[in-house]
Amino acid sequence: MTLELKNGERTIYCPFCSKYGVKAFYRAPFKGFGKSRGSGVTSTFSTKHNEEYHVLGDCPSCKAKKEEIKKKL
Repeated sequence: MTLELKNGERTIYCPFCSKYGVKAFYRAPFKGFGKSRGSGVTSTFSTKHNEEYHVLGDCPSCKAKKEEIKKKL
């Protein structure tokens, strides 16, 4: 069985009460590319972006606020 890392809305565990039910948007890790340009020279560089969770709501169990959960993650 493989673990698929797809972007989208997920339900995660609350870091305070350890109960399942906090809605969050998951962004999978990815590699991005860019170009830097300078006087006649162009170079390509890569950047690695880590996974992110954007919390969408409060915890329904312990009523922890969205901002508190975001800081704890």
